[in-house]
Amino acid sequence: MNLNGVTEYCEGYPVEIVSRGGRLVIEAMNQCGSDCTHVDLIELIKWIKNNKPELLEV
Repeated sequence: MNLNGVTEYCEGYPVEIVSRGGRLVIEAMNQCGSDCTHVDLIELIKWIKNNKPELLEV
C-alpha cells in the first residue's frame, strides 16, 4: 500500500506498508533504490502511544 503524502527525506522514494513475516512494516527505499529499510508498524505505533501520545492527536 503506497503511503502518498508520507515523505522519505533522503532520496524521495515512495514509502509503502508491506507485509514481512506476517507483520506490517513501513518500507522506504534508499541507496538509489538498491536497498531499503523496514520498520515494524505496530511496534512504532505502540512506542508513540507510550512515549509521545500527543503525536497521535494530529
